[in-house]
Amino acid sequence: MTFFHLLTALAAAAPALAAIYPVSVPAAADGSAFFPGTQSGVGSWYRASSSQDSTSGTGWCGKKYTDSDPVIAVYFTAMSANDATYNSDQNGWRTATRKYCGLEALVTDPATGKQKLMYIADAFDPRYVTGMGHPKASLDIMLNSWSELYGKSPNGNKNLVINPVQWVLTGNINTQWTADGAVWPTKTGGIQTKTSTSPAKTCDWGCLGWDCSATVPCQSPNVCVSGYCRSSAATTTVPTSAPTCSWGCLGWDCGASVPCQSPNVCVNNYCRASATPSACAGCEGSSCGASTACNAGLTCLSPEGVCKNAACNWGCTGWSCSASSPCQLPNKCVGGVCQSS
Repeated sequence: MTFFHLLTALAAAAPALAAIYPVSVPAAADGSAFFPGTQSGVGSWYRASSSQDSTSGTGWCGKKYTDSDPVIAVYFTAMSANDATYNSDQNGWRTATRKYCGLEALVTDPATGKQKLMYIADAFDPRYVTGMGHPKASLDIMLNSWSELYGKSPNGNKNLVINPVQWVLTGNINTQWTADGAVWPTKTGGIQTKTSTSPAKTCDWGCLGWDCSATVPCQSPNVCVSGYCRSSAATTTVPTSAPTCSWGCLGWDCGASVPCQSPNVCVNNYCRASATPSACAGCEGSSCGASTACNAGLTCLSPEGVCKNAACNWGCTGWSCSASSPCQLPNKCVGGVCQSS
């Protein structure tokens, strides 16, 4: 399985000083909302420069990238009604890239629970959707970021995908990945444009968009907001699906060297609301399984076996089921399909 990328035959501009700030997400090319709310599709992987992946080190947005850059490709036609490229329609390409490139997304692999902030820097050929039956909300994810989410490298195996992959636009823009000439008004009414063409200093710790915690700080002037390094606490827009706790949270792993955040306590290597997990059966952080349900609004997350406010990743409504693949309570297996009771 692979995506077909849109090669952009132009010289990429020199890297510029980057900023991340909140903006108003534009409408899609057809006038509808541009991937509103949480999206779910197939998460494939690709390399920055590979003939197999139809890439040459420069994305559809006209920016050079490498395998280690946190970038994604989204459905081409959502950004350009006529699938404009630099070669086919330069004016249409400039309009489209200036409108969408650089938008920030929080991407999640529900199976591993891992999340990462990534940025639109590429587009994938719509034949991947129409020809292979995949949702338009599918993503192609740059190799190293895909490996972080999945938990291991695909080692060249294109049959390895994140299915489903979930993602949500945060409402932020990262000017490192915006198209040349793009102007992005901030939500507070000011205008911030990309004007600097001086090379950006490579950040190697506590960078914008990186994970952070009490023991993993952000690099000044960045601040840690909800587990992510941001330019400031005052102007950050955090998606509703982002975790509100950044370390030692309910349901997280814990141990002698990895404590829980008070008042949580470590019980059987998981952070619990109290030392007696049975005191609140079905509550967030409590144990669950095939025969132990979580309270309404929570899901029994695998493989942790802990109730969490997260997307369902086993025995979900509409999923196939059998004697060896049970449904998650309160769903029931009816005719080989998990159905709500």
